[in-house]
Amino acid sequence: MAKTKIVDVAVVPYQSKAYCECGEELKYKGSQKMCNPPLYIHHCEKCGKTENLDKVYPCLVWRERKK
Repeated sequence: MAKTKIVDVAVVPYQSKAYCECGEELKYKGSQKMCNPPLYIHHCEKCGKTENLDKVYPCLVWRERKK
């Protein structure tokens, strides 16, 4: 049987934000569309546009630390 190699990697947390075409940060409306996968409704307070996104933004993402 082959041995599985496990490697620990240093990561850095980043906050990921979603922005409208007009440049304003999109705000989560607190509701979602029940489809598969679900879509989360975000709204632009500047221009009024609504976007259906795959995650609730802002959210944390982890990226490998550069040496």
